[in-house]
Amino acid sequence: MDPKEYVPFLQQLDALPAALKHYEIELHLKRYPLALLRLLEAGAAHHATFFELTRQQQLFPTALAHIAQAQGSADESSALADLHKQVASEFGDVLRNDGRLLATCGPATSSCPYLATS
Repeated sequence: MDPKEYVPFLQQLDALPAALKHYEIELHLKRYPLALLRLLEAGAAHHATFFELTRQQQLFPTALAHIAQAQGSADESSALADLHKQVASEFGDVLRNDGRLLATCGPATSSCPYLATS
């Protein structure tokens, strides 16, 4: 690999905080689930990027699992709760639009909030 290709990338990484540096590396390597985890570690300022990456890569179950794990150990519980609601709502919309919502809710359809018509 030619140094002209990777030296600017390494210089860009050097200017970033550790969590964002790890995020950029995971993103570059297309390891999206790990990139999501690094964004959560970077803090609430990066929740919008977390949500967009989740939507783009359709990683809703992974994102919800990462958020649940972070909620148990974070001081940003309000911001994480808001992010959880946003991701869960979008996931419900995706399932509804794909026709997979009834199959996902199964016999517990009465407790599935996405079955109500808008």
